[in-house]
Amino acid sequence: MGVRQESKHEVVTALRDRYWAPSRTEKGQILDMVVEATAQLNRIYALLHVYVNGYLPVMKLIGKERDGAKVHKQDDQAKTPYRRALEAGVVTAEQRERFEVELATQGPLALRRHIERELERLRDLAASKKPAAAAATG
Repeated sequence: MGVRQESKHEVVTALRDRYWAPSRTEKGQILDMVVEATAQLNRIYALLHVYVNGYLPVMKLIGKERDGAKVHKQDDQAKTPYRRALEAGVVTAEQRERFEVELATQGPLALRRHIERELERLRDLAASKKPAAAAATG
């Protein structure tokens, strides 16, 4: 008795099952998931832009002095990136008005809660849209 030769179809099916090469239907599902996830991420990034630039102060290093092996660092007063941009004069009146409206719409805590809700929606989207083959393998 000889060893049975596997057909090309059996080999391809085995490799797809092992390494999860998605079928055309699964590729369509993945593309839909990517489009939805991208839109959700863009919503999150827009909220994070306001939160980070408007509410999170940053201390900037303004100088260092070396005293032997020890380095003394001097930091500027903590300010938000938005305030620093205003002081530098790089923000136009239109940009300033638009950003001030965004800041006035929600306070820092409400904005943080909104970001958390959007992140939860992204996690739910990832969990609910997982293709069948991906769910079975990992």
